[in-house]
Amino acid sequence: MAYLDAYGEMLSVGPFDFGLTSAAYNALNRKHSWRWTKVERLGVKPASQFIGPDAGEMTVKGIIYAELLVGPQMVGTRQVERMRMVADQGEPLYVIDGRGNVFGRWVITSVEEDQSIFVAHGAARKQEFTVSLQEYGGTSATGFTNFTGGFDVAIGSLSGFNALGIVADVATSAVLDLVGDAFGDGPITDVVADVLGA
Repeated sequence: MAYLDAYGEMLSVGPFDFGLTSAAYNALNRKHSWRWTKVERLGVKPASQFIGPDAGEMTVKGIIYAELLVGPQMVGTRQVERMRMVADQGEPLYVIDGRGNVFGRWVITSVEEDQSIFVAHGAARKQEFTVSLQEYGGTSATGFTNFTGGFDVAIGSLSGFNALGIVADVATSAVLDLVGDAFGDGPITDVVADVLGA
């Protein structure tokens, strides 16, 4: 609808959109950490061994004023309940911000709610919420690893090279062989083949 375009969305988590017409957040925190383990050594201090990045964490906090009018509609009181329903599905969800940046797939680990300023029948006019997410980082049911921004950039680069005629038939064949060895016949191999025009 037109009013959605006018006000825009701030962040999408799967089918749920954070925005002025649903649940606007006023704080977003992202945390990334890296795993180091201790390797015990006789007579000296332990050595640190890097074993890889840890799953990212994201926290979204905001306030919903249920009676706020945005465009032709009222924000309403069921936004937090919709968040819970999305989390109940137990599925990894794509997280995309309003500028089109794709953060990959994440899972909702908790939804907290504080209600205040009540009216008749116990309805809350103010709802404060905190949604916690954790990076999925797993392998999908189709058997290929979930690649996010880095894979998109790589594919974009290949597409650009191919458009300039830089990727010759031999190079294209080599790329497809490597991708096929890594992922087998599946969606990623098909995407790469389409981009390279193979």
